[in-house]
Amino acid sequence: MAQGKTRLTDVANAAGIDAKDASYVRTLIELDLVGKEYPITEKKPKGPHYHIKNNFFTFWFRFVLGNKELIERGQSELLLDEVKRDFSRWVSWIFERVCMDFLWVTRPFPIDKIGR
Repeated sequence: MAQGKTRLTDVANAAGIDAKDASYVRTLIELDLVGKEYPITEKKPKGPHYHIKNNFFTFWFRFVLGNKELIERGQSELLLDEVKRDFSRWVSWIFERVCMDFLWVTRPFPIDKIGR
């Protein structure tokens, strides 16, 4: 999920797990580590999109764990290049979540749905 995989099948394929067994995702949702949402513009959504709820975890799995070899070899310049290359996309998703949370809390106008 930290790599941008949001559909159950994509997450399962990336993790090397059978997509038919969604018990691991249910467990992560029960632990409040993963959330699911449906696209707001789809009348009949094909299925939910899953995301890691904790911003620190998304950063860790996206930039740290995924670049473990660069860190262990001390190749900080290559690591920095990798972070710079994808940081704007990562931050834009975080900003989107912050804006939705802000709207739910402040309710500056009548709101019944907020989504992507």
